[in-house]
Amino acid sequence: MRDTQPVNLVSAFESPVRGNDGIAGKSALRLAEEMNRARAQWGLTPVLVAAQYPGDNPVLTEAFGPSVPFPQVLATVLDSVRDRLPEKVATQ
Repeated sequence: MRDTQPVNLVSAFESPVRGNDGIAGKSALRLAEEMNRARAQWGLTPVLVAAQYPGDNPVLTEAFGPSVPFPQVLATVLDSVRDRLPEKVATQ
């Protein structure tokens, strides 16, 4: 989550992700590498990152922070969105 303009990390997937044992892990790694590149090159630091991913990979942790259970990801995002909405909308 950012509090300024959105950032597009689609360039992580200019080439197809291929694999014999699934593509989720490789896709997450590519996205993390692209996020780390954008952060280093442009100074794009997110206000909030909440992620759930398998394993203990330092590249993923650097990009996304620690992996947390999905219910916690969801609660973190919902709380952050509610904090940014006008009070009347947030309580509905």
